[in-house]
Amino acid sequence: MNLIIVKGGKVYSPTYLGEKDVAIIGKYIVAIGNLGEANFKLSRLNVSVLDAEECYLVPGFIDQHVHVLGLEVREVPYLGPRP
Repeated sequence: MNLIIVKGGKVYSPTYLGEKDVAIIGKYIVAIGNLGEANFKLSRLNVSVLDAEECYLVPGFIDQHVHVLGLEVREVPYLGPRP
């Protein structure tokens, strides 16, 4: 199994938690805190470390902003009042 440790990011979940590390196995967040990668290296996991200094980490955030390909402006229905 692979473990990814994202180190030193500014974590918001949903409020600011400080500069923390986030541990991910597969598609799951398994820990948030001041994690020592040495502890994980003793396990049977393959450990990768990503430096997130000066980055924002928002665990569980889902970006629902999408672009629908192939639609032209005239094909999108207008849902609000006309100016």
